[in-house]
Amino acid sequence: MIDLATFLLARVAEKEHAADRATMSVMNGTNVWSALPSDMREWIHMNTPARGLAECEALRRIIENVAAGDFPIAVGFYLAQPYAAHPDFDPAWRI
Repeated sequence: MIDLATFLLARVAEKEHAADRATMSVMNGTNVWSALPSDMREWIHMNTPARGLAECEALRRIIENVAAGDFPIAVGFYLAQPYAAHPDFDPAWRI
């Protein structure tokens, strides 16, 4: 069983990788935006790869503070909840 910080950092790395791939798609000129409904385009505009990468950095810092004991472990439990269906999720982290 992996510890909470390792689990969360792996999820952040997955998100970061997806944001990097999305950034490369935009840089390579892939344009699928015009085919999407306007509400989806608005959501995507608010969740750009750059924002995703910034969120990954913020999450990484929070997780490091939880692991160091500077933040309560409950913060880590809250961050883990969206991944409850992941096979590596420990039921002990459920809140």
